[in-house]
Amino acid sequence: SANIAMLFLAAVLFSAIRFGLNVSVGTAVAAFFAYNFFFTEPHFTFAVEHWRDLIALGVFLIVATSTGVLAGRIRNQAIAERRRMTALVTLYDFSKRLGAKVTIDDLLHAIVLQLHRLTGLPAVLLLPEGDDLRVRYAWPPDDELPARDLAAARWTQTHSEPAGAGTGTMPTSAWHFRPFRTASNTLGVFGLARSQAPRGEEAQTIDAVLDQGAVALERIHFASDAARVEALTAADRLRSALLSSVSHDLRTPLTAILGAASSLRQDRARIADDDRHVLLDTIEGEARRLDRFVNNLLDMTRLEGGALKPKRELIDVQDVVENAIASVRKTKASLIVTRDFADELPPIDADPVLIDSVLVNVVDNAVTHGGARVRIAAMVDGQNVRLTVEDDGPGIAAELLPDVFVRFTRTQSVAAAPGTGLGLSICKGLVEAMSGRITVESPIMNGRGTRLSITLPAGKSLTPERDSLR
Repeated sequence: SANIAMLFLAAVLFSAIRFGLNVSVGTAVAAFFAYNFFFTEPHFTFAVEHWRDLIALGVFLIVATSTGVLAGRIRNQAIAERRRMTALVTLYDFSKRLGAKVTIDDLLHAIVLQLHRLTGLPAVLLLPEGDDLRVRYAWPPDDELPARDLAAARWTQTHSEPAGAGTGTMPTSAWHFRPFRTASNTLGVFGLARSQAPRGEEAQTIDAVLDQGAVALERIHFASDAARVEALTAADRLRSALLSSVSHDLRTPLTAILGAASSLRQDRARIADDDRHVLLDTIEGEARRLDRFVNNLLDMTRLEGGALKPKRELIDVQDVVENAIASVRKTKASLIVTRDFADELPPIDADPVLIDSVLVNVVDNAVTHGGARVRIAAMVDGQNVRLTVEDDGPGIAAELLPDVFVRFTRTQSVAAAPGTGLGLSICKGLVEAMSGRITVESPIMNGRGTRLSITLPAGKSLTPERDSLR
């Protein structure tokens, strides 16, 4: 009889561990009646013949019920701890994701997937777009919600309170919606496809993930706004620097042109022919210098705006060099050029207008800052052609070389020379737009001189169709 009672107690313990407190209590009561019916005299009746059996049955009922209650409570506590651990792991994993730099799409993806894994239910996140809400991320993927569910989401967005299934607002919706908000603002709406509102640990974990996600989203918005403000501030600084830099250099040729033109108009009867030619040369030279300043500014604007699209074609190196020399001589008549071109020099693959602008700027810069004598060389460099322009000036200090191609940079030794400090910066942008590179070396001989090297793709590296054009 005692062994039979142990079997019934084992059944109660199993039901408590497997199914919980309520089932274990029911199993204990059922075991009490079964033990009485089958194993207590008289058999197959609930009557009890001996008082000893009645005491045994009472003790059995107490022990079975107590065992079931204790085991059921332990099971429930284990389940609660498991849920709490799952919630903590969820929050930890989500916090790690937030610790990394993420985009808005990455963040929304993480929020929805994390809560989908936590609940095992379809999840959706809606954010305002214009005057309405739009599904930004859903799992399983879905781009739209039915009108009834979308109305509940709009109510949550407007009132910043839960709505839909399991609430007193639009309870017929198939989704339960919760506000996705910070302390000061409702950023959107989160929804779960369920018939009841989450409770207890699950609700706290969902709210914690949503709160962390909302703070992270607001932080991304703040960072974006800060970057935008910084970009606007940098643009304002650039604009101010540009205006400050070019104001004097644009006025100088204008003043010379106006002065020469005024002299020709007012004193033309008393001006000798030689002086008249000088004044006309002054007007032409200053106009060309002004035109180069304006072209530099336009090129810089195109580079900054990303609107520069080189039109590549095969160009003879000697022709483009001679054209640049002729252009510079119109304003720098004293220019003396030494040429050194390799034999069988291939054409270059470049934009003719852009490479002409680059060479004019480089040669003019060499004459302005290094003296009238300039050496121009061209040679084959692997699959490229390298052009070098050397002067015999005082050179550039080693500490200033890294900033030569920075906008508005002008070395101390040439600070008094005319120019905006944009020329070499523009040259770098134009050369790189043509898949080339430009470098500077100084000094190059006996502590003097500067060498600018321009490397561009050679025509022989083009496709066969373009090679046939040569």
